[in-house]
Amino acid sequence: MKRKIGNGYIRHNATLLWTTVCVRRMLCNQTYLGHVVYHKYEQEPVGGNDKKILDPDEWKIVKNMHEPLVSQKDFDKAQKRLQSNKKVKRVYPKHCLSGMVECGTCGHNMRHANSGRPKYECAFTYFNINHKHDRNSIIDVDIEAAVLSALQKEFDLKAGLESIYEERKERQQGKIHDAQKRLKEMERSLDQLYEDQQESFESYKAGMMEKDTFIQQKQIYEQLEERLNEKIRMQKEAVEKLEDEADAMPNGLSVSMGEIQADHLTRELTEAFVDKVLVWPGQKIEIRWKFRK
Repeated sequence: MKRKIGNGYIRHNATLLWTTVCVRRMLCNQTYLGHVVYHKYEQEPVGGNDKKILDPDEWKIVKNMHEPLVSQKDFDKAQKRLQSNKKVKRVYPKHCLSGMVECGTCGHNMRHANSGRPKYECAFTYFNINHKHDRNSIIDVDIEAAVLSALQKEFDLKAGLESIYEERKERQQGKIHDAQKRLKEMERSLDQLYEDQQESFESYKAGMMEKDTFIQQKQIYEQLEERLNEKIRMQKEAVEKLEDEADAMPNGLSVSMGEIQADHLTRELTEAFVDKVLVWPGQKIEIRWKFRK
């Protein structure tokens, strides 16, 4: 493949270097087998702008759409060798306060470290030589206990409790609106796809398109239709879930004898109530609530 590209049989940018990263990406790219690969990403969360890469088993593939550059045998051999060299990375769940903890001294976000005793620490202490300050860190269990205790006191005092739930409900309704809007966009895309399919068929029927071209387009349309229908199904489920959660108690809270109890700290709970947590050396902290902004 490198020889074909280097000899000019295939147009390419001659200024690009054959780096290890470049070669690895090519070895894992099924496009070089002659296939068309799509549906590698999904929107996350619902209605958001972030995307997550899907497992390769979930990718959609239309085979033999153009001339291959490598054989299936060589491709499989390369995958086997890459897998044997692959290192298993340990994945840690996102901490419930991740992205909300700031250094009270310098104002930078504190990073979450899982090595040893899981903790938050200010990396600015180590990386900025000219503006160092005292080491600033706090153990997970300590900051969790402090936030949970402070939140329970707010509930006991019923400080702004009504406004807390009104704001939470407004945010939830906003998520529902965004999810419904995205669902309608998907449904419009599906309608447009059906129109394109019909137009393709009419062109073939009128003799304006060759049979092989029509069959190739038909395969692509069917793959896209399957993908869109699956995304619409998932989006409908997401909308229903958001609607069910609109009036539900956040995970981590319960009601006992008519009183709200903060049982344990969860991501849903911190996102609903915590704006930020400022930490100073010596484990001095200040919690800023969303309902007091």
